[in-house]
Amino acid sequence: MCLGFGRVTLVLLTIVAVKVLVHRMHWELLAPNPLFPALVASDVFLLGFLLNGGLMDYNESEKIHGELAAALECLATEARSVRDLHPEAEVMGPLALLASFSEDLLAWMKDGGLVTTLLNRLNELQHSIERLGLWNAAPLQARLLLELANIRRVVVRSEVIRETTFVPTVYWMTYVGTGFLIGGLVLTKIEPFREALFFIPVISFLLIKLAAADR
Repeated sequence: MCLGFGRVTLVLLTIVAVKVLVHRMHWELLAPNPLFPALVASDVFLLGFLLNGGLMDYNESEKIHGELAAALECLATEARSVRDLHPEAEVMGPLALLASFSEDLLAWMKDGGLVTTLLNRLNELQHSIERLGLWNAAPLQARLLLELANIRRVVVRSEVIRETTFVPTVYWMTYVGTGFLIGGLVLTKIEPFREALFFIPVISFLLIKLAAADR
């Protein structure tokens, strides 16, 4: 979830209003402590870790769709070319399985589901492609099998990314740490007060935008 500047501004105004209220009501229970910089540094470290991982996953996700589309298109083109060289070759079966697998792959990427079912369909497609070796030249047949291997690799990689479970825990730790940090700044007595009205919104803005950018 990526917060726009309008929502972030509302959150910052709320934080400033709460800080002013706490200051006027003399509810500032904490004194400036050297541990605050350590807390800020640890929170920024977690945010940097998430942002780095998020950018890597984003770049990889862009490649996954293109690689799958290119591999499927290559398989279809090569299968049709076999019949151009050998009119007696049976290519309609592999092409039908390829079209069916493409639909199943698209549905799996949108809605999820069991990857074993998709891999079983891929096995059927591979057996059908292997039978084209009766007419296909060895180098061309090897290229078809290589494209199938690439598809299998990308599918398994996508499933591994989906099954990764530690990331939500790190997000939860980051959000909780950011909340405690902002709450601690609000409850800390900072003199002069005008400096608090500057530093608290700035620190809050950086932490909130970094946390939101990760999602």
